[in-house]
Amino acid sequence: MDGTLEVQGEGSQLLALLVGAKRGEIIVDFCAGAGGKTLAVGAQMANKGRIYAFDIAEKRLANLKPRMTRAGLTNIHPERIGSEHDTRIARLAGKADRVLVDAPCSGLGTLRRNPDLKYRQSAETVAKLLEQQHSILDAASKLVKPQGCLVYATCSVLPEETNCKSNVSCPNIPNLNPSTAPNCCKT
Repeated sequence: MDGTLEVQGEGSQLLALLVGAKRGEIIVDFCAGAGGKTLAVGAQMANKGRIYAFDIAEKRLANLKPRMTRAGLTNIHPERIGSEHDTRIARLAGKADRVLVDAPCSGLGTLRRNPDLKYRQSAETVAKLLEQQHSILDAASKLVKPQGCLVYATCSVLPEETNCKSNVSCPNIPNLNPSTAPNCCKT
């Protein structure tokens, strides 16, 4: 493939659209993985602005680099972080126009594709994921500048995993206004 096309699920495409990236903005994809949504956001920005693609897994981020090259995107900066508390994240505090958090979750919204998930999840697993989601969302919310936008998503059907306001209070975004698509959680 020459980078003209990227195969992507509908949910990922919609998330990239919800971010609503504009040319010249600073965008953070907090849990970027292999960067499918990062690439879609990059295409919206037409190489104008900066996209920081953070993830804890070097292997997933390594997959992003050749895909960026194929797509001709030079404004994406993949960076492996140790955790959501990595000191390298702090330099972006209050500077991001938009932050995308596609949080690690139970995945129970993907049962049609992964029916075995219902047998692999437990109350303890979900409790640990909720704790991790809270921590990630708290850290990511600190990056959003005033009047910025935070898009939070999971592929879960559990309300405790999908409700941005119940997951974290986001004290650094005092005017957080959770909403559902087509809007995002705006300040």
